Amino acid sequence: MSIKYSQLIQEDNRFRFWVSLFVFLSCLLFLIPGPAQSILQVVLILLVYSLCYSLGQVLAKKNFANRFLVFSLYALDCLAVTSAIYLTGGLQSDLYFLYLVILGVSLYRQNWVAFTYEAVLSVSLYVGLLVWMGRTNGGVNYWFIAAQTLLLGSLIGVLTALLLVLKKDQAEKNKLISRARTLAHIADVVSGSLSNSRDWIKTITGLIEDEIHADGLTCRIFIHRGEQQFLPPSGGKTGLHLPIMVGEIIFGSLIVHWTRLKPLSMQDNQFFSSIAHSLGLSLHRAKLWEDFQSQMERIEAGLRLTSSVPSTLSNEAQKTYQQRVVNDMLEMVRLERGKWEIKKDICFITDLLKNEIDVVMGASSSKNLTFSTDWRDADLSPFWADNNKIKHVIANLLYNAVEASPFGGKITLRARQDERQILVSIHNQGQGIPDAELNDVFEKYYRLGPIHEPSKPSHFGLGLAICQKIVQAHKGHIWAESKGEGQGSTLWVSLPVEPVSVKSVS
Repeated sequence: MSIKYSQLIQEDNRFRFWVSLFVFLSCLLFLIPGPAQSILQVVLILLVYSLCYSLGQVLAKKNFANRFLVFSLYALDCLAVTSAIYLTGGLQSDLYFLYLVILGVSLYRQNWVAFTYEAVLSVSLYVGLLVWMGRTNGGVNYWFIAAQTLLLGSLIGVLTALLLVLKKDQAEKNKLISRARTLAHIADVVSGSLSNSRDWIKTITGLIEDEIHADGLTCRIFIHRGEQQFLPPSGGKTGLHLPIMVGEIIFGSLIVHWTRLKPLSMQDNQFFSSIAHSLGLSLHRAKLWEDFQSQMERIEAGLRLTSSVPSTLSNEAQKTYQQRVVNDMLEMVRLERGKWEIKKDICFITDLLKNEIDVVMGASSSKNLTFSTDWRDADLSPFWADNNKIKHVIANLLYNAVEASPFGGKITLRARQDERQILVSIHNQGQGIPDAELNDVFEKYYRLGPIHEPSKPSHFGLGLAICQKIVQAHKGHIWAESKGEGQGSTLWVSLPVEPVSVKSVS
């Protein structure tokens, strides 16, 4: 703490020299017509005063200063002015305004503690001087003392009001500087991210909370899952709801709440608006980056696809084949890059099975296949799962069964449910799977048996690998069974049941 007080004394002493010179010249102006003894007394007081604050300067430079020394020098300032008033006539002296000079220094430096201490001490010393000199001169004129004290107090009151205004302005300036730094920090955070990751959202929320906590404000940032074209209602008189948007697309919301009665200032509104604008630009940039990556993934999948399409297929068959392979490729690229997540919703397995059977039957009509189902809708209740991912699994398993089935074959789908799991099986009457290859069929780019005939739309070896990843992400199991060559094969999927309440379904 001595360093703090040492710096304070050194800063004050820069003003003390000019204050002492002003007091000395003011005294000489009043004493030049008077006796030389009074001028010598003023010079002596000036020397003593200069010696004292020089000693304080030496101690401050050696970091020996403390609170007592700081306030002693404040008291010395007031004593020097009181001595000047005494030497220049006391009751008749007009140098009481010199108190305002030393108070003006504290006012300029916006030192509230020093200003209050010096104001109280100045009034006390001035009143004491007037009373003492009144008694010395034969009588105390209390009305005169009261009038002089009131005048000095009024002047000090004006300076106090001015100090409060200056401190308020300085607080506003410091607030603006602090918020500008916070905005710069937020800009650094959002400029280094190309996603709407929760990590940097939490970082930004923490920065805002640290900045506005002292003002009784709280802030929350919400990022919408999808783009919204409307703005939900705001929080009312105690809240501010700002859309995080670019153009007419809203990516999220910035919500501010406050407990104070006074509404947000214009600077506060500008601060939060700037944050919302920066977040909107960042999320828009992230969306553009994700769209660009998606396009690159499609280009990458297309390049892989060109070397795998059988040239002997008809145009329609090639299109169907390409669409399936592109979907599998995109899914596999997302898996490899870690851009893959499960978004669970209410899943009706019967609806998915029926819809995919209709799609596959239309696409496989040339093989004259028969589809048989074995389940009761009432026995299969809804559960929590990613509808799109489970749909992808069923579609891949069905197309796999179609490719493995001979002309005029039969594909059988079964489903049942107990308290812990849902079991789905798809059986085909194809050539079957050797025991040694039952686990290998789920490997990426794995193809069963010898190379297929060129006229058949051979699979690309990704479908079952993707199915396994999806099922495992749902904490389920997938496996293959076959009784031997020529007896077909069965693919099983087991998914854990997370029951859905009736209220959620409705």
